Amino acid sequence: MKEISYNLRPYQLDRLGLTKAVQGVAKTAAGSSSIAFAADIDDIDRFFPQESEINFYRIVQESVNNIVKHSQASQASVRIQRDAERLRLVIHDNGKGFTPGAANPGPHEGGFGVIGISERAQLLGGSAVIQSAPGQGTTVIIEIDSRSLRNGR
Repeated sequence: MKEISYNLRPYQLDRLGLTKAVQGVAKTAAGSSSIAFAADIDDIDRFFPQESEINFYRIVQESVNNIVKHSQASQASVRIQRDAERLRLVIHDNGKGFTPGAANPGPHEGGFGVIGISERAQLLGGSAVIQSAPGQGTTVIIEIDSRSLRNGR
């Protein structure tokens, strides 16, 4: 039951807030891998309506998990910049990369993981750009305009 409950809404979001929950994702990944993770995260608490926080958290979680599981990177970074109108998330690694849109990709090589990231960004009224190439690493860029959130997009 605890796992089902966690999968619906991680307790960290309510207990710590979105900023610390996202920092925790990067810290946990750094501690469980040999990848040197850098995190530069603005305060993003209260940027999203509470019911939307889970989508942003899952974008970060999926992106970081993909790095740990598939990238073979030595370095990665999570950067979130926020101002009154916009939030910009950039997650980058120096790993092996992949070919976006390749025929029959795996779930984390332009497949279900990347599709889920893009769909969650759209649910938040934002956009997702995933840049990658073999041997070039991967960069995930999510941009969300706060007006899109207020308009219920």
